[in-house]
Amino acid sequence: MKKGLLIVFVLAISSIFCSAEPVMAESPYEGSYKGTFSGNFDGQWTCIVGSNGQINDWTISLAPGAKGKGEIDKDGNLIVKLNPGGMETVWTAKVTKDLKVTNGKLNLGGTFKGQGTREQAAAKSEPAIKVILLGTGIPVPNPQRACASTLVVAGDKTFLIDTGRGFLNNLFKAGARGASAVLFTHFHSDHFGEFGELMVIRGITGADNPLKVIGPKGTGKVVNGILDAYSLDFAYRKAHHKDKWPDASFKVDVQEVDTGVVYDKDGIKIRMFKVDHSPIEPAVGYRIDYKGRSVVVSGDTRKIPEMIDMAKGCDILVHEALNSQLVKMGEARVKNSPRLLGMNQEMAEYHATTLEVAEIARDAGVGKLVLTHLVPSIPPNDQMEKTFIKGMSDIYKGTIFVGRDGMIIETGPAK
Repeated sequence: MKKGLLIVFVLAISSIFCSAEPVMAESPYEGSYKGTFSGNFDGQWTCIVGSNGQINDWTISLAPGAKGKGEIDKDGNLIVKLNPGGMETVWTAKVTKDLKVTNGKLNLGGTFKGQGTREQAAAKSEPAIKVILLGTGIPVPNPQRACASTLVVAGDKTFLIDTGRGFLNNLFKAGARGASAVLFTHFHSDHFGEFGELMVIRGITGADNPLKVIGPKGTGKVVNGILDAYSLDFAYRKAHHKDKWPDASFKVDVQEVDTGVVYDKDGIKIRMFKVDHSPIEPAVGYRIDYKGRSVVVSGDTRKIPEMIDMAKGCDILVHEALNSQLVKMGEARVKNSPRLLGMNQEMAEYHATTLEVAEIARDAGVGKLVLTHLVPSIPPNDQMEKTFIKGMSDIYKGTIFVGRDGMIIETGPAK
């Protein structure tokens, strides 16, 4: 842990927090804390930070029985929201290298200062499902964002949803080398552009079984076309490396599906559902359920009632998002080019706006909202991300993550 990391507690029933920072797979702050504060009067507080920085319990003696939940990001920003009936409060403190909480201020309508220490490390609690964003960008090149790709980890299985340009570097950064299955949402090139390179990696890593590939109508045509384009490459490598290059590494098992259950084994159920990206058809999204937890990945789509139905009560909704105000600003820069202006306006017609996505998350009652396929492809910094989600917190009262490549978001443990 870096010295002097800032931790900020924000507790308020009527407010929400929109996290723009990646959440760590394992939190260095994990453990139980307790401390005291003093000012107009004295009090005590306790806090339990669990796996991935999730706050399982936060109590304060001035609000008996008040408990809250929240999360911690990689920079030590910790956000807690009290349950109804709790006391609105803001607490800031610094965590030192030895995990002592010092120089704290607790705002309870007066001036208070507090301190505390970590009592013990929290017991490990593995998430049921983990989501890793491998590509949060769009076709327009952005060195800080690969094209569309999301890795969903459930138990010992990994599901790669789309394989957009540049995703492989992030797949390796995440510690993965392949997937149990690839699932395609549709066939814009920014969603499948690096599939061929994934097949090459399978040969290098020695994959000895065909790759399961699931998608809507057209999957076989696209996949087989890519394999045909790579056939000379495969032949060269096979001739060079002989038996060290497995034949099976270049084989696929394609499953074209309209809608419905596309995977149901090992306690994992994956359902495909139609979305509206017209005139692009077919286009689909996926819901993954495992051990009482669920993740929904939207693919590219307008706002549709079906998304609310499929995302109902899910732990994590990964949804594409377009900020209409930023897009309009971009239109001003190309107003003298009817061609570019027209293309920009057409592009905006078949994506969901940020406020529409907030409405979907609110109406579906999702636990966490993760934005990806960001239009426009903003730089990954706090200021731009706050601008991107402006107004969303007025609609959806849960945690919002503005996706960054490499970001990890986890559900709670198995139920």
